[in-house]
Amino acid sequence: MSSDNLKTIKRIHLEPIPISRPKVQDLLVEQADDESLRAIFDKYATHKILNQKAIKSEDFIQKYLGLLSEKDANEKTLKILANLVDVNKDGYITYDEFKIFEELLCSPDVLFKTAFQLFDTRGTGLVSFDDFKEILSHTILNQLIPFDFESDFVNNLFGKDKQRQINYQEFSQIIHDFHEEHAMQAFKKFDIQKKGYILPSNFKTILLQMKANLLSPYVRENIDTLITKSTDQSVITYPHFVAFIYLLNNMELIKKIYMTISDENPNKEVSKDYLRPVSQRGSAVFSSNSIRNKYSFFFDKKSER
Repeated sequence: MSSDNLKTIKRIHLEPIPISRPKVQDLLVEQADDESLRAIFDKYATHKILNQKAIKSEDFIQKYLGLLSEKDANEKTLKILANLVDVNKDGYITYDEFKIFEELLCSPDVLFKTAFQLFDTRGTGLVSFDDFKEILSHTILNQLIPFDFESDFVNNLFGKDKQRQINYQEFSQIIHDFHEEHAMQAFKKFDIQKKGYILPSNFKTILLQMKANLLSPYVRENIDTLITKSTDQSVITYPHFVAFIYLLNNMELIKKIYMTISDENPNKEVSKDYLRPVSQRGSAVFSSNSIRNKYSFFFDKKSER
């Protein structure tokens, strides 16, 4: 993130966690030795709590990480980010908490665990409805496309009375479902007249704001062409929308099919003429013409460059 972005950010920008977990060997990072870690901690530990050196939460984010370093930084954003490390939520980070966080960053489930700690605002090991709503309400995405916290999705998760709490295992399972639910809610919000379709410009907004992490730089740059080629209509119908989102969520399978067609050569150009027989053998995901037509764009882009 550039320094200009760091100076202007006021809310949290939460990217969806990747649909497929990265390979363990790609995530494992060697932990720092205790002496090196202690030296880093002592450099920023300018306070004492119960006779223990401690880093003030704001200092950890602003001075150590170099984030939100401007004087008028949003206090709530600072607190939410600091809670990732501040286990007991007292506003200070002890060496034990600092070391625990370093160990967390070296774990293979770091993305899921840090996301959970972000929502576990009270440090109880559980996420309540209030925690869930508080964090999501403070995100940039929620300002652009507000999430319906009275939806069936939320009621099924926290109960109709919103009193149920979820643990880490449940959280890691439903986090993807949340992003899909939000996407479907976005469609309904843009479908103001309840006609069962939205405009291509609305679809573009949803893709760029909610699914950008699943789009390659090339696809993002050519998003208008992608949308035009994906349908033979002037609007985006609900079935078309659902099929496209489903396609994006199966990008790992797309990669596997591409590698099969290209004989494991990531630089080989592949046309859509090769798509149908392989995709039909490979998975029911591509059983419909609608999905195959959308999928073919990802192959066509190689030959159109």
